[in-house]
Amino acid sequence: MVCWRYRGEGENNKRVSGTAQALRERISIAAHISSALSYVVLFGGLTTMAVATHLVVVSYSDLPYSDAWTEVSAAVQGEGLLSPRWLWEQHNEHRLVLPKLFLAADLRWFRCRQVFPLAGILVIQLAHLVLLGWSMRVFGGWRGTTWNTGVGMTALCFFCPSQWENFVWPFQTSFVLPGFFATLSFVGLLLCWTNLKQDHHKRAWFLVLSIAAALAAQFSLANGNLLWPLLVAASAVLGLGRWKVLAYTLSGAISTFFFFHGYVLSSDPGRLATSIASPARLCEFSLAYLGSAWTNKVVPAIIIGGCGLALGVILAWYLRKIEHSRALLLLITLSLLFCLGTAALTAFGRLHFGLEQAFASRYQTPALLFWGETGLLLLLAAGEKRRSLSFLLLLQLCVVLVFARGAYLARYPIRQARWHGFQLNAAGAALMTGVHDPSQFYYAAVDLRHIAEDVSYLRQRRLSVFAEPAYTQLGKPLLAGFRQSPGEDCIGAWQSVTPLQEGNGVRISGWAWDPEQRKAPSYIVVVRDGTIIGLGAIGDWRPTIRAANAGLKSSFVGFTAYARDASRGAPISIYAVLHGQPEQACYITTIQPSQWQ
Repeated sequence: MVCWRYRGEGENNKRVSGTAQALRERISIAAHISSALSYVVLFGGLTTMAVATHLVVVSYSDLPYSDAWTEVSAAVQGEGLLSPRWLWEQHNEHRLVLPKLFLAADLRWFRCRQVFPLAGILVIQLAHLVLLGWSMRVFGGWRGTTWNTGVGMTALCFFCPSQWENFVWPFQTSFVLPGFFATLSFVGLLLCWTNLKQDHHKRAWFLVLSIAAALAAQFSLANGNLLWPLLVAASAVLGLGRWKVLAYTLSGAISTFFFFHGYVLSSDPGRLATSIASPARLCEFSLAYLGSAWTNKVVPAIIIGGCGLALGVILAWYLRKIEHSRALLLLITLSLLFCLGTAALTAFGRLHFGLEQAFASRYQTPALLFWGETGLLLLLAAGEKRRSLSFLLLLQLCVVLVFARGAYLARYPIRQARWHGFQLNAAGAALMTGVHDPSQFYYAAVDLRHIAEDVSYLRQRRLSVFAEPAYTQLGKPLLAGFRQSPGEDCIGAWQSVTPLQEGNGVRISGWAWDPEQRKAPSYIVVVRDGTIIGLGAIGDWRPTIRAANAGLKSSFVGFTAYARDASRGAPISIYAVLHGQPEQACYITTIQPSQWQ
């Protein structure tokens, strides 16, 4: 009997040991899958960064757009672009000191080509990503799989093409700066808190960093004012000491006083009345603002925004007692509150435009930051759950599906951005050629008031579009500026000719393609009697042209060109300038005067 019992216990032990071994193997396989998925997510984030950079390049125009004319108008009026008076001057609801510095630097040192602020936007987003990635390692102790997933997910939110307006509009440094400086300010606060037992001078520098970043956010956009109550409350709750709490309080009070000194609240009192009298609509706008990152329909966006807000509250409450990543939890929570406050502040100022205004692409940047921080909360929760590996795998699979959906939908914002860039370039061609086309200026948001003085200022100083080599070709013989290319090097046609300025100028539309390089040419020149009399931009979206021509690999082949003094009875010829050095002019077609007169 004893021997039998001993044998049975041995078999049970073997069975238990085998079960444990199988469990360990399954866990090991799941860990390897999770690790592989983390690299997929990280690669997806890097790919999103590349797509955003591509979007900026293909939609680039060196013509100022909308509010970016601010610095040009100021220069025309004799303002010192670095003068405190102009930097401090209110712009709508904002004090845009730092964004104006970007515009002033672009005009003063970079010939108003828009490259400096556009590159700055990408660099700011990259710096924000690096700062958060560093915070994940230092405050959360994340390494390997979790860090890869967190960084990849955050990169998706920072560089998602749905916020295309903020990537192609130089003025939009004002939208990416506050989020970066908010995170930097919170990081300074948390470094001060986590180093309470360290050197006093070191903590003082962290405090200075936090306050300086909050000031920078405040004078980048109006939502920067939200940081001061968050910093004061957080410093008090964390027990940083009354002097540090007082430093935040005094800094916030003084800077807020100066922010609102001489402040004009609104040029239309009815706007404020509408917002104050509609608290329910304010909530709907705020939730739609947050949910717009997922859908462009009002009701689903409100529901998604509400679910995201509820999820953030539940996760923050669930994780409130964790110790090992408490600093990271606080950073995420403060960032979520900042995003929520930004949505509410935007609702208060823009509700009179209707709920559809919440879906503007420029508002995607704070909304996507909200969802990125919510994703980081989910990663924190994954580390706290008993079956954390299963939860992490599920989260990673969801993120991969989001990447897949984003890859499918990316063509729409890229198309919008390219169309926007083309319209600007076409307006620039009209300005360079000297043909007045109000309809084109409207699409490019070029205020007609700028045409007389501001454009003259740019032309005299060879700035913006007037700094382009193409502008110097006007009035010169075609063969003096370009090497003649064989006609078979390009294909295309003209489609319409519209007389402008009582017959003194014409607008020509058509399409062109370079079969050798398999892309659209660089730009268009219009020639009469061997002399260049007009210029054109290429890149309009023409899917019907692509469908009718099997050799075309892109739908962005349409052009709009302008020619001055084209009514002298002589035919005009259209040439496409091909990419490469030296530039080659390839003949497209000739238009007879009888075809437009």
